[in-house]
Amino acid sequence: MSGAARRPGAVRCGGSSGVHDLGAQVLGLVIWATVMVTPAIARADLMGDAQALVAAWSESGVVVTRLTTLFLSHSDGRTVSLFHRDGRMGSFDAARAPAKRCVTIVALAERQIRFSLVPARPGVGAGEALADSPAQPTGARRTVQSQAGVAVLRDCGDGGLSSGRVRVAMDSPRGAVELLVAYHQVPLVPLVITLPERAQGPVAPGGEVGEPLSLAPVAEREARARRAALADGAKLVVRVVAKASERGAGSAVLNLTRGCHRLTVLADQAGSSQPVDIDADVRLEDDAEPLRRDRSHAPDARLDFCLGTKAKVWLRFMGAGGPTKVTVQDAFWPMPAGVPTYWGATAGAGLGWALHRRRAPPVTEGPVFQALGPPGITTLPVPVEPGGCYLAAFAAMRDQAGPGRLTVQAGAQGYHDDANEEPRGAAVSFCAPVGAPIARAQVDLRGSGGFWVFALWSLGGAAR
Repeated sequence: MSGAARRPGAVRCGGSSGVHDLGAQVLGLVIWATVMVTPAIARADLMGDAQALVAAWSESGVVVTRLTTLFLSHSDGRTVSLFHRDGRMGSFDAARAPAKRCVTIVALAERQIRFSLVPARPGVGAGEALADSPAQPTGARRTVQSQAGVAVLRDCGDGGLSSGRVRVAMDSPRGAVELLVAYHQVPLVPLVITLPERAQGPVAPGGEVGEPLSLAPVAEREARARRAALADGAKLVVRVVAKASERGAGSAVLNLTRGCHRLTVLADQAGSSQPVDIDADVRLEDDAEPLRRDRSHAPDARLDFCLGTKAKVWLRFMGAGGPTKVTVQDAFWPMPAGVPTYWGATAGAGLGWALHRRRAPPVTEGPVFQALGPPGITTLPVPVEPGGCYLAAFAAMRDQAGPGRLTVQAGAQGYHDDANEEPRGAAVSFCAPVGAPIARAQVDLRGSGGFWVFALWSLGGAAR
């Protein structure tokens, strides 16, 4: 801190002892208890539904087996075998199983959970992709989307479940899935009789979305993006051209300077066999996590981010529609001169992003007050000049910090901004009322590691 203290402006080391009181600890215990108990309640409801279905079907002589519960996240899939190691399907007594039977698989989740259930091809192992194959029987290629948290597959001799494996793929952010296997000769009691809350009701037929809209030529879209960037204050707009592969994917390495950038990735529809829908991400050359990603359904991709130092970045894209030229446009905003460099590249990027995102007034002089603090909630008394206007910002000093919030109380007025994306940074502007020489700034940074830096710039006096 001694080196930092010689920089312009005051430097203060923040602490969190003033806010870790008994009330905060009690609130933390209540929140922890809520988080721990809620999944258990939801899990109990799901188990109750599965047990009710097993009981209802077993009363009519149906052999029902509950398989292992699956816990899946978005885009996760799990292939489940219905066979024992000795080759018998399911966990049932062969003497009790009907000689000519139907096999029904029911997947249950909470009503709001969406997932899909599909039979595996013969020979497909756990974890392998399960693309439909024209050589399969019709029943074997059927993918069932869940409705009200239920998906059902049935094989009454058509070979749909001949592989003895099914795959469950999660479409929701996360969820638990119960799997039931029933062997029966007579029709099963309808599921909605046992679980009436799972009834989906009538569903209107889907509408026709029509043909995709025709795209303007890439030169016109590029000119439009350039005008938008210049209107937002960009000082420079340059372009490079990359080449997409047969699959419409490609990459480019860019040497970018310190400051904020907007990369726009565009491809021309002309000559493309597939619709153009560019998805892209950009990352520092040696980083696993991207600085930004764009997975929207817009034909062009846009990536906005800031760099705390000159760096080489790697741009990846896909969705160009085929082997075509891809234009990458870089709009550049210089880092404000008043943003310090001595706190490091990560903090510089966070401060720059906070000011850029909030379209803050340009700061040409260094901060008049600075502070450094740990994760958690820290309150700082900030000396201000009554009637003066200020710009306050904070940024995390390490990548992969948790979300944060900056709150400033100036007299009776309160201001706040959230830091919900990398690089973590937030900024607010305010004017100190007459007769209030102290403002209170509160930094709340979540996560287990990494410090933050707080900076305050003067914007000049206010009318009195």
